[in-house]
Amino acid sequence: MPNTANFHGMKHLQESNKVDIRKEPGIYLHVAGMAKTKRGIVCTYRLADQHMLRSSDIMVCYSYDGGRTWEGHRSISHLDVEHDQAVWIAPELNALPDGRLVIIVDKGNRKPDEEHVSLVYVAKAEP
Repeated sequence: MPNTANFHGMKHLQESNKVDIRKEPGIYLHVAGMAKTKRGIVCTYRLADQHMLRSSDIMVCYSYDGGRTWEGHRSISHLDVEHDQAVWIAPELNALPDGRLVIIVDKGNRKPDEEHVSLVYVAKAEP
């Protein structure tokens, strides 16, 4: 049995130290990314209707208390198969050395009856 205190460089957190960024029954949330800024922590994640999504949003939220609470959840980009013939796949938040934040995300182009085709799309997060 692996040592859960340090499994592949990751530390095991006690339940009392875990925080939910967002809980919403019936909504599929995943691919969270975080970056520390001068004003706090920024988090991005994908909100979707299901795992094999037909509708998706790249979401952003903020913590000003070290990650204990999160606020300002909002969509910064929406795609859905019916209107856009595409969905967002896996947004990845990155902090550049100069302090700017960028999101790299796969855009899955498809018609409602087709499989995903991934392309890379880069967007700059506004301050």
